[in-house]
Amino acid sequence: MSYNYQESLNGEALSRYQCKLDLISCKECPYKLPAGVWQNNPCKWPDVQWGDVYSYLIDSPGVYTRESMKAFKSLEAHNFFISGWVQTVFHYLTEKGAPFILKADVKPSQRVNEDPHHPWVAVNSSGTVVAAHCDCMAGLSEVCSHVAALLFKIEAAGRLGYTRKACTEEPCKWNADFVKKVLPDPISKIKFYKASTVLKAKSRKRNRTRKFTPANDNQKQQLLDSLKGCTTKPIVLCTFNGYSTDFHWTTPTVNTPKIPAALKDWYHPDNIKLSIDELYDKCKGIADSMTISYEVTRYIYDCTTAQSSSMTWYDQRVGRITSSTVHNVLHTTLENPSTSLLKKICDPAPKPLNVPAVIWGREHEKSAIKEFQQVMCTDHQNFCVKKAGFLIDLNYPYIGVSADGIATCDCHGSSVLEVKCPYKYRSSLLPEFLADPNTCLTTDHELKKTHQYYSQVQLQMYVHNMNTSFFVVWGEKFTVVSNVTKDDEFIKTMLEKSHNFFINAVVPELLTRKISSPTEKPISNDELFCICQTPEDGNMIGCDNQNCKYKWFHLDCIKMKRVPKFTWYCSYCKKQ
Repeated sequence: MSYNYQESLNGEALSRYQCKLDLISCKECPYKLPAGVWQNNPCKWPDVQWGDVYSYLIDSPGVYTRESMKAFKSLEAHNFFISGWVQTVFHYLTEKGAPFILKADVKPSQRVNEDPHHPWVAVNSSGTVVAAHCDCMAGLSEVCSHVAALLFKIEAAGRLGYTRKACTEEPCKWNADFVKKVLPDPISKIKFYKASTVLKAKSRKRNRTRKFTPANDNQKQQLLDSLKGCTTKPIVLCTFNGYSTDFHWTTPTVNTPKIPAALKDWYHPDNIKLSIDELYDKCKGIADSMTISYEVTRYIYDCTTAQSSSMTWYDQRVGRITSSTVHNVLHTTLENPSTSLLKKICDPAPKPLNVPAVIWGREHEKSAIKEFQQVMCTDHQNFCVKKAGFLIDLNYPYIGVSADGIATCDCHGSSVLEVKCPYKYRSSLLPEFLADPNTCLTTDHELKKTHQYYSQVQLQMYVHNMNTSFFVVWGEKFTVVSNVTKDDEFIKTMLEKSHNFFINAVVPELLTRKISSPTEKPISNDELFCICQTPEDGNMIGCDNQNCKYKWFHLDCIKMKRVPKFTWYCSYCKKQ
């Protein structure tokens, strides 16, 4: 029972409930009365007659009217009673001369396994209903169907004489006769109609017998063919041979693009035995035959929006000229290419840098983007920034870029976003930053064309096929935004040099790994990762705890569908 029901009320509802208790001289809420004070003895009940029930239901606020009470047998409350949903009725006498309080549990008709409702009624010795209440949603009003069902059972007890009989077991047995447990039955045993309805249907006389001639095979075939020709095919056709095939469910095949093998897999020990001419021909043939589809590039892009937290991001960058290495490509020679540059491009091992400058930039990039958005929202409509993944160029598949984001607005379209948080100027003012001759910006806030960041954003604009870029420099005391436009002549020269460098320097290193130290063991494709201790599969995520035992996890092993966009820690590190 709802022991704390009165405490759960507030305001007007509590005031009305207290008035009911005062009216029946009940000092304690009926829901708080101990079980020992309630009695199961219909012989002591007041003689409640139909007129008493009728008067209370009509005069009290509720759904009951004179018209509805004329057909009371169709009411939901009466169905509660005759269906056995009203359980044993108990009574309690507060004090001599005070009204009787009668209560019973009433089960919900459509949710029989849920907790019952708890109505109570107060009746004086003459049978007049003084007050009633229920803890259901409609119980705050004077009358609900559960209160009415309880009154119907009390009235039936008086009408059947159980309130006037001597104290025998018969009234108590009648009071305890209700549905105690509802068991499931097969549909064939469930009665969906009242007995009177069934008898009426059986006794109905049929005036005439319909005669018909059974259809022959040709007529049946014509009917089926005409049904098949309908715009919406009738479901009955699925039961006939020759017509059921139209209803077979076919699951549409979704061609999910596959991530291509990493360029590091080009390595083979026999390649080092090739002559210079043979190696060059092989390198040129590989470079010229490289292709990639638009669907694959977008799939890789979507899989790598977490960037350094994605193993695919590392794998697909290996062997490709990226926006962070293209400036050095432009300033090295083919005759003597930079060894450190080739290692940076071709080294398959992800080695996150934990130097202060890198940590500072990684930790404050989100703050810089947030301040950038706040500045731009004042002058642009629906301005927003989306994370960007690793995008491979369709025309030159050995080139890829990872921008910090893509900025979009209704007034100017889309632009590339590149954010820098220089550790050296973290606490400087903007004039101090611009005064340094080695900084990337001029005093007019323009990106210097000789700076490596200029090459970076130009390559990003080319691969993303965008004409503008927002270059943001952020410090604790300043935020400056430089608008960079696409430089077609610069990009043309950059692509030519990148193509030559890829054929003459990058591909030979990918095939032979000559620059790798003889004492340095190349990382094998069979290196084991994750809790399952199996090789990588391209869809992996890295734990952001630098001391993690496993470092990298297969998405399937940890039951993840995609790489999260923010910081992620494995379950093992979370427990520490």
